[in-house]
Amino acid sequence: MRAPHARTSPAKPACQALPPPPFKFPFSVGARTDIGCVRHENQDAFRIEPRAGLFLLSDGMGGAVKGGETAARTVEGAATTLSTFHRKQAASTLTPGRAATVFQQTIASINANFCAKNDAALADPASSGRIHWGATFTGLWLVRDTAIIAHVGDSRAYLLRDGVLTALTDDHNELGTYVRSQRALGVGDPASKVSELLRHILSSSLERCIGCEPPPGVPTADVRRIKVAAGDRFLLCSDGLHGLVPDDSIAAVLGDTENTTGRNAAAGGDAAAGSGGFDPNICCNVLTDLALEAGGYDNITAIVVAIGD
Repeated sequence: MRAPHARTSPAKPACQALPPPPFKFPFSVGARTDIGCVRHENQDAFRIEPRAGLFLLSDGMGGAVKGGETAARTVEGAATTLSTFHRKQAASTLTPGRAATVFQQTIASINANFCAKNDAALADPASSGRIHWGATFTGLWLVRDTAIIAHVGDSRAYLLRDGVLTALTDDHNELGTYVRSQRALGVGDPASKVSELLRHILSSSLERCIGCEPPPGVPTADVRRIKVAAGDRFLLCSDGLHGLVPDDSIAAVLGDTENTTGRNAAAGGDAAAGSGGFDPNICCNVLTDLALEAGGYDNITAIVVAIGD
């Protein structure tokens, strides 16, 4: 049962958008954020700029004094900078390569600002050595025929294509580092070999985030480019969702072409399959409800972008 203080921000109507110049495909987008069942404050933040093809998510870092404010400022700053850049570019000059470079530079600039704030706070004897500013960031930018993903922290981006769910980001925490090191050694599914207690401890310790200097030679954010195909479905989510909803369940909800599960639940089981096609907001609602049913131990945020033909 959801705690009495657990307020939710209902999903808004799906935003149907023509391709923002110069993106190739039409798309629809939905989003939902929820405080969850335990937290007293929602420190997740997201921003959607359909005309610029921008979808941004940030999760305030636990333990940071101003984690929620960091998340809000991060998505607002990135949205303002990138949408302004998009608006000023001629359709012929904004290429995926140029956009990827600007995306990386924008997140690096935002991070440098928060690192400076943390340095100033830590120099204050009254701070007691606590980090003040910290958050994750995961963003999707659609340019021409390409999806550009920028990521730092342990929020995630997923792609469902032809029924196969692929994680597009690596978790920048101790568990993620362990999993990657074991895979490099040929260990299959190393995450399944970690006890729940150890998994919780390792996943709670971020190694890279907004507000922290990256290791020497490592960029602030991981940035990758993916060619988009008709029918692709992207999910951006905070760890309050992916930490409680397994990948096979995420794939099933994203792949439910007619949202039959969500529509039937909303109508008490009487909705007919095929009544209206895929709705990314219903998808976000179902995913969020699954996380709430699993305990809702953290804030939950989901953005779903469905690529048309």
